[in-house]
Parts: sequence; structure tokens; C-alpha cells
Amino acid sequence: MPKKQGYIMLVIGTVLLIIGILLAVYPWITNIIYEVQKEEVVTEIVISQEETEAVTAYMDTPYRIEQPNIILEFKEDSTGVLTIPALDLMFYVGYGIETKDINKGPSFYPQSQHPEIGNISIAGHRTTYGAPFRRIDELSTDNMIMLLYEDIIYIYQVSEVRAITKTDWSVIDNTEEPSLTLTTCHPPGWATERLMVRGILVEINSQER
Repeated sequence: MPKKQGYIMLVIGTVLLIIGILLAVYPWITNIIYEVQKEEVVTEIVISQEETEAVTAYMDTPYRIEQPNIILEFKEDSTGVLTIPALDLMFYVGYGIETKDINKGPSFYPQSQHPEIGNISIAGHRTTYGAPFRRIDELSTDNMIMLLYEDIIYIYQVSEVRAITKTDWSVIDNTEEPSLTLTTCHPPGWATERLMVRGILVEINSQER
């Protein structure tokens, strides 16, 4: 009997060791997968050089401010480019918050409103699949966030950064003033809460092409 018990304990110990190793390398594996998927997404969607330059050039290139003549509604399957200069980050933004969507990178909530009239919301991973939103807790109220959407650059000033319960969906509801909301898991590596970053629209920039 002791010999059998020893064998059982050995098996249990080995299984626990394997589980521990898998948990330790899981974020690393998903980050590799994310990088591969990101390359595929960029290849399929092709963020043009013009669009990339339009987002980054705001720092030293004058823009023509205008009210674009567009239908002010958020479109299904919308895409964009999110830039956070304070964190030196730029991401392609897809559509949908299913696991398969956000595993590819930050994605728009389908409940979003058009940037000029309401709250446009984006979800992203905190620790896995490239961890695009890992550092958004470092943002403060003097930071700016840019969103390229339908060839227009919307500039937001961060107004709040706070933890919310994981069941609080009110943060993606429409807002009285045009806003941008980023959400991710909180704290890093756990899903006990969520972190929310809210920005208020301060400028709309468009550029003659």
C-alpha cells in the first residue's frame, strides 16, 4: 500500500508541476500567437502608410479643422487606429468583443456610438495576446489619446482612470458629451475587476490628402 500511495503522490506531483509550468508560460505563448495574428490582420486589412502618417503627424503638422459631412452613426464592422503618445503605443482596432476578436488586438464594442455624438468604446487584453492595454493604468488627466476613424482623427483628453466591477457595463453606455472609453482586466493577470479609462473629445482633425 505505501508503494502505491507513493506512486499516486508522484503522479499528482508531476501533474501539478506540469500545470504550474503551463500557467507560467501561458502569457508568453499567447503573446507570440498575438504577434503572428497581428501580422496576419495587418496583411489582410492593410493600414495604409497615409493613415499611419495621419495619426502620428499631429505632433508637428498643422491640420485643417472642419466638421466632416458624414452620417453620424457607428457602423458595424468598423475599424480604426488607436494612438496613445504618453505610452508610445499605436494599435489597429478591430470590431467585436468576443474572445476571437480581442485576441487579435483592441476591438470596438458593438454598442459604441459615433465619435462625434457619443461614447465610442474599445476593449483590449491586459496581459495576454500582446497585452495591448497593460499600461493604460499609467495614464493621467493631462494625457491625450488619438483615434483615427473613417479618415478623421479624434483627439481625447483623459478625464478619469479607475477600477470598476466586472459586471459594470454602464461605462460603455452613451454619454452626454463625445467620449472614448477603454476597458481591460484588472488587476493584471486577473479578472476580478476591470479597469476603465475615459477620455473627453477635445478636437477633431482632418487633413487634405
